[in-house]
Amino acid sequence: MEYLGILLLAVTLGIGESLEQPQLEEEFSGHVHSTSKTVLDVLKERNLTEMSYLVTKADLNKTLAGKGPFTVFGVTDDGLSNLPIVIRERLVREKAFAVDFLKYHILPANVTSSQMTNGKVVKTLNGKSTCFNNYTVGGKKVILANGAKLVTVDLMAPNGIVQELQKPLWPQVVNNITELIYKHKALTNFTSLLKKSGVDLTGTGPFTVFVPSNEAFKVYSGDTGEKMVNYHVVDGTYYSAGLSNKQELPTHLRTFLGDKKVTILIDNGHMSVEGRKDTAKVTTMDLAALNGVIHILDKVLTPPLI
Repeated sequence: MEYLGILLLAVTLGIGESLEQPQLEEEFSGHVHSTSKTVLDVLKERNLTEMSYLVTKADLNKTLAGKGPFTVFGVTDDGLSNLPIVIRERLVREKAFAVDFLKYHILPANVTSSQMTNGKVVKTLNGKSTCFNNYTVGGKKVILANGAKLVTVDLMAPNGIVQELQKPLWPQVVNNITELIYKHKALTNFTSLLKKSGVDLTGTGPFTVFVPSNEAFKVYSGDTGEKMVNYHVVDGTYYSAGLSNKQELPTHLRTFLGDKKVTILIDNGHMSVEGRKDTAKVTTMDLAALNGVIHILDKVLTPPLI
């Protein structure tokens, strides 16, 4: 197969493993009614070549040819090609890993785009959860599944629906915000300060947390207590695709004058966060958690004086 040949060539050449930063794109294409017999036929009809190949190689083609109903998140070839090479290699060589990965992209029910209401959580075929978020950006509707953008919706087949995604649902979401921050090796300084502050990010939320990296703290000399932590926390789940340039977000740092805000700046798909004194670049976007999302910053946002 062409996919396997390309992958093995990539392994041989030692292509890097880092994911590209997601770019902010246009609204999804819209509803498409397919005459295909099964959801697997829809994947092939839409030229989702690599996804179709993986489904067949993992022997899930028989499942998706069944009665269903299924909702399949069909990832574009470009989206799959942006996975780290080590993950792509495992998808081809390890059947159990591929089956688990693919089942995370399948729902055992028909779920149309109109049913993907903001904050709705559904169980996938591998037993783990996916959460939907809805936004309006530039007057256009945006729907995300675990931060992955739907680019074409409601591709109908007799045994289910295909929802086309810009990127894979990867990594699988299994941690809350606090657990996600604690397990990230580049965020140990913020982890320590979060523990000392007493700020609780384990609850239902949802939260968006702008987390400064360890490198960011090397050049920071301001407040490191509860005030600083709260200045990096926002209520709600804000993935990059759901944010717009100069959008203001109220933080958890509250005063008698109201919540202190940060401003989102977006330039050519790259995101920064502007505080009272500092502007920090987002170096890693859209790390999904069960109760929200984190974005990693290259600077600490100095909290305003209260």
